[in-house]
Amino acid sequence: MTPLEKSKKPVSEPAAPKADKKQKEDFVVLGPKTTDGAGVGVLRFREGQVEAGVVRPMEHGKPIAGEVVRLEPRPELPAVCDVHVELDARPTTPEASRGGPPQVATESYRRGWDAIYKRRKKALLS
Repeated sequence: MTPLEKSKKPVSEPAAPKADKKQKEDFVVLGPKTTDGAGVGVLRFREGQVEAGVVRPMEHGKPIAGEVVRLEPRPELPAVCDVHVELDARPTTPEASRGGPPQVATESYRRGWDAIYKRRKKALLS
């Protein structure tokens, strides 16, 4: 057997990458409680960026601002949690992020408004 033949090893198929490696890593580091005690400050690491934020429990009847996430603590470091996004409620357009109700001002809406609230000239003369 030649040295070249000794160095040849049977080629096997490459191992399939784990599903976790394909997904981008998304985790938070828990910080101190908020001043009202209802939330926790976090640093979120996702897609190569670091974001500061607050995690609060959802409350019945209150609007959702941001994302609904489920945090899964890591066994080796309980203050580090993997993030699982359940619902992304962040605004998708700049108009949606300005706050307040949408502006509804169609022509039929204006005619109806004028019919109900516009003062008539006769009412002013009396």
